Amino acid sequence: MEPTMTPPRGGGSKTGSASNRFASLRARVWALLERTASTSAGRAAGWMLYQLGYWGEYTGLCLVRGSKETAQDLARVLGRAGRLVGGYIAGAVKGVADEFTAPFRRFIHGMRNIHAHVKEQAQQFGKARAAKEGFAYLWRGTLLYWPLVRRSVAYVVPLVALGLFVYTVRTVLDYQYVLAVEVEGTVVGYVESETVFDAARSDLQARIATSTAGREWTVTPAYSLSVRSGPVMDETHMTDAILQASGSEIQEATALYVDGSIAAVTTEGDRLAAALEEIKAPYEQPENENIRVEFVKDVELVDGVYFTDSIVDYSQVDALIHGEEQADVYYTVVKGDTPSGIAVKNDITLNELVALNPDILDSLFVGDQVLVTQSRDYLPVQVVEHRVYTEPIEYQTITTESADYAWGTTKVVQEGSDGLKQIESDFYYIDGVLQQEVVLNETVLQEVVNKEIVKGTRLPNGNVGQVGSGIFSWPVPSSYRMSRGFGGSHYGLDILSYYGAPIYAADSGIVTTAGSGQEHWSYGICVRINHGNGYQTMYAHMSGIVVSRGEYVEKGELIGFMGSTGRSTGTHLHFEIYINGTRVNPKGYVG
Repeated sequence: MEPTMTPPRGGGSKTGSASNRFASLRARVWALLERTASTSAGRAAGWMLYQLGYWGEYTGLCLVRGSKETAQDLARVLGRAGRLVGGYIAGAVKGVADEFTAPFRRFIHGMRNIHAHVKEQAQQFGKARAAKEGFAYLWRGTLLYWPLVRRSVAYVVPLVALGLFVYTVRTVLDYQYVLAVEVEGTVVGYVESETVFDAARSDLQARIATSTAGREWTVTPAYSLSVRSGPVMDETHMTDAILQASGSEIQEATALYVDGSIAAVTTEGDRLAAALEEIKAPYEQPENENIRVEFVKDVELVDGVYFTDSIVDYSQVDALIHGEEQADVYYTVVKGDTPSGIAVKNDITLNELVALNPDILDSLFVGDQVLVTQSRDYLPVQVVEHRVYTEPIEYQTITTESADYAWGTTKVVQEGSDGLKQIESDFYYIDGVLQQEVVLNETVLQEVVNKEIVKGTRLPNGNVGQVGSGIFSWPVPSSYRMSRGFGGSHYGLDILSYYGAPIYAADSGIVTTAGSGQEHWSYGICVRINHGNGYQTMYAHMSGIVVSRGEYVEKGELIGFMGSTGRSTGTHLHFEIYINGTRVNPKGYVG
């Protein structure tokens, strides 16, 4: 009977709709199968499928049963064969064992019988007869069972031979076949291969090459095969052996290197090292961890291989390191030094210092180099003091110009303040005299604040005038002769030239005085220029001027002419320089 499909009503879920469709499909498939099975073709197909299933299952079952029975039969056959072979082997082993142990069993049994017989004879006839009977009993037993002993020996001899064979093979395998190395007819050692000797020789050649340039060394070995049961040499031990065999040519020693070059070679390296420490010992300060003592030169001891003929007796090395050498030694002049003070510092007389420096002692300046000796210790010692200290950082004054301010006006925009820095340095002293300071590190602890000044450049007429540079040019280019300098009651330079020679402004500025009687009557016609930077220049005894008061002039601009007005005995220019109102010697300021 076909299932009845009820159509879904409106509003049903999607899941219910899918289930209904699946049920409808299953019903149709089932109905189709039933209709097919009711036909003759369907019945034939069903019968064929049934036969295939039945015979397939039956055939598989038969195969499984047959395999199981075959395996059981094979196991029974192998078991019987194993038992049979095992029985034969066990019987043979038992027979061999019986034949092998029979003499020993008979011997033990006989010894028991002898013991009992001897004991019985001793009780009846005494110990002497008992001993005699015991030896007789033993002799008869030996003759009786001698064939058994011979059969046992037939088994024992092969076993003993086998043992000897195994022992011999193992012993021979333990033997080590190596090469005996001969140098100049003497065996120096044993190695596994020639490469060990070659490597040792190359190492020695390299070590000699680095220590003694320009010379070569080589050695030729002879090899022979040898049996060795002990250890053989490696490269290091072979190197030592070659050294011992080649002692007439090369040997281990210690070289003294000074500034990268070999100064001497000795076999007493430890003694030399101790002597070098003794040279530095008087300068050591163990309680001061900031002090280290070292040689001025780069001194190094190098252990190595050296040619025997380059090695010197230690007495020569000792004389070298404690001796002197010809060398110019200079002292650097510091603030406060005098010739006599320099002589005292360097442990020489003033006459010796003058003889060494005949030309420079008249005018010493800080930083000058003064020759203090022409010989010094071969290994001079220096004391290095490590020091950390603070030092102020002086502020700089930065001056700028601005037209916002009247010419000559100065305004401090920012006051300056010094900074502070920490300096880590090494100070090098030789014989107590400071040679140099090597700064290792600087750390700014407090930043410096520079002073900033603005100077006005606006002229009264509204133009812009440059403030003086502070570097003055010679005001009378036509002459560089002077009749009188600065000193005593004379506060300027008297410059000579011809009457009417042009006079130029030594620097830029504003004219503050121009004409006769504007300064002291003795100056005659004069000009004063304010350069706006604290400097002023004054020009006197002029015959005429071309500038007026309040006028701005550039550096090198014509301002007048040479003359002899005022208190003057001849044509000349009286030239003065003022710094902040104080007259100074112009000679140190003009180019």
